[in-house]
Amino acid sequence: MKPKFAISVPVGSYHAFLPDCLESLALQHDHHEKYDIEIAFLDASGDARVKALADEFDSIFAYRRHGPDQGQSSAIIEGWENVSGDILGWLNADDMLFPGALVHVCNIFENSPEYDVVYGHSVILDLLRQTMGYHWAVEPPGPRILSSGAISQPSCFFRRAAYNDVGGLNRDLNYTMDWDLWIRLHKSGAKFGFTDAPLSLVLWGENTKTSSFNAERRGELRTLIESNLGAQEARRVYRSFAIHNLLEKLHPPILKRWLIRGLVRGRNRIFNISGDGKMSDNATLHLTHFGAKPKNIIRAKIEGADAISDVASSLTAIKKWAVKEGVLELELETPAPKGDVVDLIFSIKSGSAPYFLSAKWA
Repeated sequence: MKPKFAISVPVGSYHAFLPDCLESLALQHDHHEKYDIEIAFLDASGDARVKALADEFDSIFAYRRHGPDQGQSSAIIEGWENVSGDILGWLNADDMLFPGALVHVCNIFENSPEYDVVYGHSVILDLLRQTMGYHWAVEPPGPRILSSGAISQPSCFFRRAAYNDVGGLNRDLNYTMDWDLWIRLHKSGAKFGFTDAPLSLVLWGENTKTSSFNAERRGELRTLIESNLGAQEARRVYRSFAIHNLLEKLHPPILKRWLIRGLVRGRNRIFNISGDGKMSDNATLHLTHFGAKPKNIIRAKIEGADAISDVASSLTAIKKWAVKEGVLELELETPAPKGDVVDLIFSIKSGSAPYFLSAKWA
């Protein structure tokens, strides 16, 4: 019997990334030879644009509801209660699954049946759909699940049985329901598996829930942190969330980069790119797109780009590449259609330390 995924998609308002979110799910929906999938679409927006998009993608939904709900957590639960599937996950309107993510996760669950939870990395996007790096806090399972955002929610999948055993999602939480769930699963003895691969693309930017530090989110964070950590550690962790929120809102960008480099100093390396953007040899960018037209031009802003000695591509040959005024522009030999993944691997000159800033499809 094939594994079956149950994915909830709660929508509180229209978002420009929602078409990409649904397109990413449609691409996962086509892999029925490996797994089955049932998707629940929960729309509380009252926006005609959301309904029109849902109509366009109607064939991928096993359950669909338009109308008021009791909040995001309740909507996610409603979705899971109205679809079948033994492996659960959810996407928000500004999240996308990385192409091939569910095949990858399915293989891990099949090869390691002792795992109750499987998670991986997330690619970070800005509002312009530029790749800004990776979710630098993500790391393999361990006690830091209690004290940090070590798990990126759109890149995490878990067995329904383990989820039910810990009492499910907390309907009363609006900002920390994912972290609360990971902590309860961790404390229950659930087995966590980690894959060193990107499983989702996530928007980081102003006006996202993650960027909010309003009274409600601060209250949820304090309660969760203080109930799971000692007083001194709780103060340190809460302070780190406050600093992170402040950094995300800093302008101009050059000041933000300067402060982050002072704090991170080349740590939190993912695919040989650190949390402050510092690139080491074989630094790798995992790129994809969900546009209708194939794309073959990529532009990457890299501070110290002259330190790049070569660039290789996993998908197709690179026809040409050049650096001009801090921008590395390359042309793929064969254009990449939507849902294809292009891994760019950078060779760095010895003794050099360029810093990745952003990359986008032209």
